[in-house]
Amino acid sequence: MSKKGQESNSALVGSTMGQYRLEQMLASGGMARIYKATDTNLDRIVAVKVLMRELIDMDDSMIERFEREAKAVAALEHDSIIRIYDYRRHDDLYYIVMNYVEGYDLADLLNQYRREGKFLEIDRALKIMMQVAAALDFAHAAGIIHRDVKPSNVLLDKNDKATLTDFGLVLRQSVDKTLGTAFGTPRYISPEQALASEKSVPQSDVYSLAVVMYEILTGDMLFKADTPMQIALSHISEPPPKPRSINPNIPEAVEVEILKAHAKDPLSRHRTATEFINAVRAAYGTSTPATAPALDARTLVFTDTPEVRQAVVNRQPLTPPASKTPILSMGVKGKPATPESAAVLAQWDDAPAAAVTAPSRKLPLPLVAGGLGALGVIAVLALVLLRGGSSPSLTLMSGITQPPRTTAPATPVGTPPPATADGIPLTLRYDSTTLIVYNRSADDVDISQLTLGKPGADAAVLGAEVRQAMIEAGECLSITQVSRAYNLRDWDCTVEQDKVEVASQDLFWRTVQPDQFEVRLADQVIAVCATVRRGAAGECTVNLP
Repeated sequence: MSKKGQESNSALVGSTMGQYRLEQMLASGGMARIYKATDTNLDRIVAVKVLMRELIDMDDSMIERFEREAKAVAALEHDSIIRIYDYRRHDDLYYIVMNYVEGYDLADLLNQYRREGKFLEIDRALKIMMQVAAALDFAHAAGIIHRDVKPSNVLLDKNDKATLTDFGLVLRQSVDKTLGTAFGTPRYISPEQALASEKSVPQSDVYSLAVVMYEILTGDMLFKADTPMQIALSHISEPPPKPRSINPNIPEAVEVEILKAHAKDPLSRHRTATEFINAVRAAYGTSTPATAPALDARTLVFTDTPEVRQAVVNRQPLTPPASKTPILSMGVKGKPATPESAAVLAQWDDAPAAAVTAPSRKLPLPLVAGGLGALGVIAVLALVLLRGGSSPSLTLMSGITQPPRTTAPATPVGTPPPATADGIPLTLRYDSTTLIVYNRSADDVDISQLTLGKPGADAAVLGAEVRQAMIEAGECLSITQVSRAYNLRDWDCTVEQDKVEVASQDLFWRTVQPDQFEVRLADQVIAVCATVRRGAAGECTVNLP
C-alpha cells in the first residue's frame, strides 16, 4: 500500500470517539468506513461506522441519510439484523456504533467456492438465506425497505448465523418518499428501483434476494455487462437467463421459483422473502419451512394501485464448517415442474421483456458518480427499450459494445481461466476514479515489472509503487483517486493485496475525449486499453507473457 493510502485508511485508528477507542479499520464502503473498536465503558468489542468527512463536504444531505439509517435500524430488534447501540457526533464526524460480528460475509464465502470450482451446498445455502429472508420480512413489516440486499451485506459467524447489515440505503415507506435518490448496487437492483429508487417496495428486496440465490445456484451473475448502467438496463428490459442454462443440475421446479421472483412486475413476484425461500425449499423437496415473519405476512401484500404499477467485520479464514446433516447434491432432482410451472417456464423462451412503466418522477442519480451525462444516457435508453422493439447492442459511455446474450452454458465461475499460449490473464476494471487489477488466473502473478500509464508517458503507476510484487490467484490490487471510497467486493474481488492512491490529475485511464492507455511489462507494451469519461466505466483484459 502506498504511504498516502496508509495514512488515509489509518487516520482514525488509535483515536477515541466518545467512549469508543478505534482499533482497526475493517472495511470502506460508499459512504462510510467501519472500524473495530473497544467500548471503554462496558469493556466490549463493537463496530463503529464513521461517515466520511469528504462526503459531508460534498453533500450535507449525507448526514440526514446517515442518521436515517441509525434510527431506522435501531427500531428493528431481530436476531438476524445488525444491532445499533449508539449514534453520535464527535467534533465534525458522525458515527454509528453496532454489534461486532467476527467472521466473514456471504460474498467472501461464495468467492471462495468459485475459486475452488464448487457450489455452496444447498442445505447450507438455504439455512443462510432463510435467516436473511426472515430479517427482510421483519423489516418490511415495520415499513423498512433495505434496497441494497447483496452477499457483502450478509455477515456470517463461524456457525453460519447470518446478520443482515448496511442499511445505508434504507427507505421508510411512510416518511422517506422524497429521500429516495440513492441508487443501490446495479448487479442486484430490481427494475423498479433502477427506474426510481424512491418507488421501491418490499418485493424489490425479494428480487434482490433472488439475484443472490441465482448467484448461489449457478455460480454466475444474473446479468453481465461492461458498465453498471448496462447492467441496470438489463434488469429493466431483459428477461433473466434461465438458471438451468448455466447449471442444468438445478431442478426445473426451482428454476420456476427463481424466474417468478425475477418478474419485472413486483406484483408478480412472491409476496414475501420467506415465501420465496420456502418455495425454493419445497422445490428441492426439503420439508422444514423457513421461519415465518413476526407479523402476519398479509400485512406485506401490496395492492394493485397505480403507484405500485408505476414502480414496476474482521475477516477470519474461510473454513466452511462441516455439515451436521446430509448435504443435498446440486444434482438432486427435486420436485417435477407442474403444468402451471411449465407454463411459467414457457413464457421465458425467447419472450420479449415484460413492460415496466417508466415513472413520472425523475430517474435516480447517475450509477457512477460523475455528473448528469450518465443520467441522460440511462434515461434515453430506458425509454427506448421500454417502448418496445428489439434489444439492440448498447454502446455506452466507454465505447464498449455489449454483445447479445447467448444461452450457451457458461463455464463455471469457480474455474479460473488457465494460462494459455497467449499468457496469463489479468483483468482491468475501472470507472472514473478507481482501477482494479484482478488476477483471474489460477497462479500467483509477478507484477514488479508491470506499469500502466498514458502512451509514451514517463509517469506510470505500479512497479515500484506497489508494496507487494505478487498478486495471488483470484485476488487484486487497486489504483484510486486520493480519499475516494469504494466497495471492493462490488468489483468481484474479496482480498485487496495492495492499494495505490493518486491525485485526480494522474488518473491516466480517465480522459475527456476517447483515448487509450498502455500496459507495459518492463519496456514492452503488451496491451492498449480504452480510457473512460467521467461517470463511465470500462474493462480491459491483459495477457501477461
